[in-house]
Amino acid sequence: MASPDSPPDPSVILGEYDRSCQDYHALIEDASRIITALLDEEGIRVHVISKGLKERESLQRKLLREDARYRALADVTDVARMRIITYFADDVDRVATVIEREFDIDTENSTDKRASIDPDRFGYLSLHYVAKHCARRSELRENRAFSNFKFEIQIRSLVQHAWAEMEHDLGYKSQQAIPRPLRRRFARLAGLLEIADDEFCGLRDELAKYTSELGNRIAAEPDSVSIDRDSLVSLIQSEPLVTQLDSAMAEVLGGAVKDTLLESGTLASIASDLPDVGINSIGALRQSLAAAAPALAAFFKVWVGETDRNTVSRGASISILRLVLAAAVAGDALLDFFDDHSWFGPEQRKDLAARSIAAWHAIHPEAS
Repeated sequence: MASPDSPPDPSVILGEYDRSCQDYHALIEDASRIITALLDEEGIRVHVISKGLKERESLQRKLLREDARYRALADVTDVARMRIITYFADDVDRVATVIEREFDIDTENSTDKRASIDPDRFGYLSLHYVAKHCARRSELRENRAFSNFKFEIQIRSLVQHAWAEMEHDLGYKSQQAIPRPLRRRFARLAGLLEIADDEFCGLRDELAKYTSELGNRIAAEPDSVSIDRDSLVSLIQSEPLVTQLDSAMAEVLGGAVKDTLLESGTLASIASDLPDVGINSIGALRQSLAAAAPALAAFFKVWVGETDRNTVSRGASISILRLVLAAAVAGDALLDFFDDHSWFGPEQRKDLAARSIAAWHAIHPEAS
């Protein structure tokens, strides 16, 4: 006969699981919806939020472990679970702040396993919370069925997740389990990944600083600002001449300039192409735009031909300028120039070259 202090038969808890699955599913779906909305409000971008329930077989194995002391399903804190993968390591703490503010945290069963890693130990571990709805949410009618149910939230960065997945796939979850000759290699790799996590955060911050200073740098010393996607964006947003030329091209179509900029991929392509036609700085690009301004709309009119389009994106004048400059460099050999620089897909090059050459001759009849 079982003593009063002994845990119940696992089949009793498994029966609870079978009866409660629907409620646990509703709980984790609701928590996921809430957290997604909260992170959006805070402007915290994450890679993915995954969620689900512990499989019955996995729960059964857990209940049958020798050290198991579960007296009811409510004692199993990871029946419903969620994993939040952030892009950057420091966003783990930003997400954690939101979770702690919006949910009741079971501090006894929650742990920041990152803090438990010894300095000389390899491996990445997540921040683990056991949480439940706070009182104001538990009082809502739709939440009453699972107001006392707990669920697990794991938060880790994308790099930390990659390590954890590889570690799991290799089948080693502790330093002691690793064959001694291989421990050093594991430790070295973990160190590299930790450096990578820090470097990604540093790169993000440096890029943010770079883009925030571009406007002032372009105004003060445009010749020192190199051509890249971000400097093109800054120029398009701040340069009246670009706005003027975009409007002139839109008038050719009888339409207007869209509110949106050229697509990011197009801007990156332009940034790659401009040095090949002699434009290496924002200052040089400004000068070239000014020089080409009188003829740019005429070039565009011939180049675009018959079309149903009636709008252009902001910055379109810079995209057309690169065709003008390419035609000036290559002349009737523009197709060879396109082939050498691989600006466009093979099916586009012949047509683009023909239209660009025709437009070039239209604004420079003396070159015919």
